Amino acid sequence: PDGVGYMTSGLLGAAISPSVADALLETAGLTLAQAQAAIEADQRPHSMALPESITVALALKRTRANTRNVLGRIAGQDSTRTLVMGAHYDHLGMGGSSSLSSERAPHLGADDNASGTTAMLAAAERMAARARKGWRPQHSLIFCAFSAEEIGLVGSSHFTDEPPVDIRTIEAMLNMDMVGRLRQNKLQVMGVGTAVGFHELAAAVNQAVPQAGFDLKTSEDGYGPSDHSSFYKRDIPVLMLFTGAHADYHKPSDTYDKINAAGIARISHYAEALVETLDARPRPVFTKARADASPGRIAGGGGYGAYLGTIPDYMQTEGGVLLSGVRAGGPAEKGGLAGGDVIVRFDGIRVDNIYDYTFALRSRKPGQDVRVTIQRGGRELDLVVTLGRRP
Repeated sequence: PDGVGYMTSGLLGAAISPSVADALLETAGLTLAQAQAAIEADQRPHSMALPESITVALALKRTRANTRNVLGRIAGQDSTRTLVMGAHYDHLGMGGSSSLSSERAPHLGADDNASGTTAMLAAAERMAARARKGWRPQHSLIFCAFSAEEIGLVGSSHFTDEPPVDIRTIEAMLNMDMVGRLRQNKLQVMGVGTAVGFHELAAAVNQAVPQAGFDLKTSEDGYGPSDHSSFYKRDIPVLMLFTGAHADYHKPSDTYDKINAAGIARISHYAEALVETLDARPRPVFTKARADASPGRIAGGGGYGAYLGTIPDYMQTEGGVLLSGVRAGGPAEKGGLAGGDVIVRFDGIRVDNIYDYTFALRSRKPGQDVRVTIQRGGRELDLVVTLGRRP
């Protein structure tokens, strides 16, 4: 069968047509319609052994595809200092496993994330126009449209794994994801706890820029479901701009007519001013942020179930789940897990990929003690972790 994700599920599967099902059931004196009717009549299984068996041969082929980040750069006066502004430009195409709609239709992604890409390009265009007239920032400025964010921050992970500049020169990263639905003048700024003074920076720039003046809502955590996480896990301070969740997230109904274009323009000026302010300041001092219940991107999408507090590296697609890091103060950290560990079993369940891991975690409850088997330094270790409750 065709694959539905970029990782294997660890299971072999096949689908048969109704006519083939009828042929198989004929030997038992049944049709598919009769079998279905019997199940629906009393809502109970009607299992049976067929007198004949069938052999299914499956040939699995891993397919790979190339995609690209798109970068632009304004050279600065000091080549040893870099700032990054980013936004992902990919979305879901016709839907698929990440869609929250059963409808197979174009998922236009006007807010997620044409809005962030637009805001970034507008800021880059203004700064590039000034550079053509002789202005040179202190830092080199990199503007990046990331690809493959929707399948696990793959584009931004590639950027930080194989950076176009020495990653030690990157002093901060500003990300914009879903900034197209400004309502009641409320703008969320995440990551203010990732560097000393970022909370004050966000507030001061908001007051100083004529186009800004937002009602800011801040959160400290540098981890979140977007590309800034790839930088934060490398101990780079981050800020993330976001105008809030809505019911059109990951659905065909995320369309251009619901976009607040004037709001995007204001946010673009605010983002530009944040970068210019960072450009005029000494290198920010990185801090490990307090993990908080930062806003999710699904409307009404609060967490549920057991919580471990791990940060998977989605670039590894098999052979276990590689951890980029763990959330500060979370169950994983308290249980001894750390970035670089590879989870290969979870409470006795074999873990080959992120899907196995998700299934295993969801099968357990908050408060349970679970045995997590990891690979570290060429050997396997068993750690006992007490699961928390997802925020």
